[in-house]
Amino acid sequence: MPDALRFVALALAVRAVALSLRLFGYARTSKGVRHLFAKRGLTRFRSPLLVAARVSRAAMTGPLPVGCLPRALLTAAILEGQGIEVAVRIGVRRDGDAFSAHAWVEHDGVPIAEPGEVAARFAPFDRDFRDGAAIRP
Repeated sequence: MPDALRFVALALAVRAVALSLRLFGYARTSKGVRHLFAKRGLTRFRSPLLVAARVSRAAMTGPLPVGCLPRALLTAAILEGQGIEVAVRIGVRRDGDAFSAHAWVEHDGVPIAEPGEVAARFAPFDRDFRDGAAIRP
């Protein structure tokens, strides 16, 4: 697949994941995106870092930028579809009255395509959030 076509496919896929999160919630979206890429192996990349970087770039390009959770879910699904073990991490932080959260992907325990020390900025939960069953409302 040519790079331009792959980029468009990633841009559409990450936005579809974001929309699915809004419509169907985390568990169903996580399961669906993992199933899609595990069964078909739609995309092949050379490294986890390249996957994360391209998904991030596709997510930030265009009129509707996409947040960290859809990016993390799509990145993890693509990598898992290639047989690469990853973990989806979610961390939180509080800065005065402000509360924020961030999702990222780790490969071999190391965050991929994350600026700086993400685990130092956000306190990560002690679980892998790839499996939507791990989150209870």
